[in-house]
Amino acid sequence: MSNTNLPALRPETQAILGKSKRLLAITNKILANKVVKKTPPPPKVVHKISTDQNKAIEFSDNIEAWIDTDTGLMWEVKTKENIGHYYVWSKEYIEKAYFPEKLTDDVKDAFSYAQKLNANNHAGFSDWRVPTHKELKTVLTKEKNNGYYIKYPLSKNTANTASSHYWSSTTDASYTGGAWIVYFSNGTQDNFGNKTGSNYVRCVRAGQ
Repeated sequence: MSNTNLPALRPETQAILGKSKRLLAITNKILANKVVKKTPPPPKVVHKISTDQNKAIEFSDNIEAWIDTDTGLMWEVKTKENIGHYYVWSKEYIEKAYFPEKLTDDVKDAFSYAQKLNANNHAGFSDWRVPTHKELKTVLTKEKNNGYYIKYPLSKNTANTASSHYWSSTTDASYTGGAWIVYFSNGTQDNFGNKTGSNYVRCVRAGQ
């Protein structure tokens, strides 16, 4: 069918159509050349881990972990907020705790505390655990450092109490209701504590 009989467009209509075509061409060109901005990745979290064997770690250093180059073990560095928290040995002893009023953290036992560190990806890792008795003894020293029998880097990061007794994961072979603990205040390494008792915990993981 021929369009020769269609009425001619009015000049003003032709002008509007021409302008619309030009605007459409400009819009398409802009869209073709437009650079799509990507959402920038979240800032990378930088974890502070020390390998310095000659500096006592201070709270203000904001260090999360320390590597003992003698053993290759990586030790949790306590914060000013959690250094004084006590824990029973494991969950089943919470209700039997000798001193429940001392259990002031949101978790009440040593193994749950390790799980808390893992959930928070402490120092960038999620395999923290309560140290064995053998591992815990590796940071014990024969001479005092800043008042404690503990390796120098951790000497200002140890609970400031008369006993400074820390849990190990090792159950006493002769009494399953007790686990081995280390007293960093007097250097005693072969004591065991009742699992319902309140002690500190410093978690550990395999080094790099």
